[in-house]
Amino acid sequence: MSGRGRTAGLLLAAALLTSCTSGSEETPVSSSFLPSATRTDPGPDRHDPEPLTRRFAALGEPVAVTWRSGTTGDPAVPGPSTYWIDAAVQLPPSAVTMLRATPGLTSADLPADLPASVRSAAGDGPWQTGAQLDAAFSTAGFGTRAYLGSGDVLVLRAVGAGDG
Repeated sequence: MSGRGRTAGLLLAAALLTSCTSGSEETPVSSSFLPSATRTDPGPDRHDPEPLTRRFAALGEPVAVTWRSGTTGDPAVPGPSTYWIDAAVQLPPSAVTMLRATPGLTSADLPADLPASVRSAAGDGPWQTGAQLDAAFSTAGFGTRAYLGSGDVLVLRAVGAGDG
């Protein structure tokens, strides 16, 4: 295993272990998503990994990313914003192998309203998700639903506070 693959694997293993322990000082935002939240202000398609890896350290060093982000709610109402991020992330094989070993994975469909560019980059399923997989990619600022594809792609749907 290369140094890069080993680093990604260690980050992912740490995230999975952390998600299984209690008593953390920083509790992740709930991964439940309000069905009434309207997505507004979609940004352009992005392919720069740094904003994703900064927010979701368990991604390690992705091979490629396609993502979009924006805010939720009514832009005419003042106040703090809640941001959304949808991403298709191609991972190194070592990271995918570790993710497939996550306990509790079940079959799932990708969200129907996933942006077309993210859906296209994600490729075909079948898809799997689970509470421990979600927790591995949820942070103190974002609650995340994660979907692992049959290939080397992970789809993230995150909602939270902070810059989008």
